[in-house]
Amino acid sequence: MSAARVFESRLSMLDKVVYHAKLGSQGERVEHVRAIAKAIAAMHWLDANTLADQVDKAAELAKADLLTDMVGEFPELQGVMGRYYALNDGEDPALAQALTEQYLPRQAGDALAQGKVGIALALADRLDATGRACLRASLDDFHPPGHQQRERAVPVTPAE
Repeated sequence: MSAARVFESRLSMLDKVVYHAKLGSQGERVEHVRAIAKAIAAMHWLDANTLADQVDKAAELAKADLLTDMVGEFPELQGVMGRYYALNDGEDPALAQALTEQYLPRQAGDALAQGKVGIALALADRLDATGRACLRASLDDFHPPGHQQRERAVPVTPAE
């Protein structure tokens, strides 16, 4: 798939990407993250009505880059490529930046999400991952790479 393909058109394919056999697809996970991110925005910022649309769109597009050949070949570019694809499609720069910031911090001492959309998306992603980690602990020993680090990063992500 090339960058010429509209980024948003990949969303329906997330329903076919298994996150975990007992916990659903990436598409289902995106819907959970969308709801959590909108709730975070509504609780923390006065401009939540305006922000809610950006947060919702960012959460909707958050995992679409997982379906690209570039991220398939170079997984470390998750989010980074999402930003580029979103900008290529004319999305708002704050929304595009949030697609990169959702993965911050990647490790101890790393930069934190700075934009409100990025903060809401990063927190929502980690809260969803943490909840799923608790659920899957009772199901089996599923621990995808990087999840434990991201789950531990929840307390250090700032919320204004």
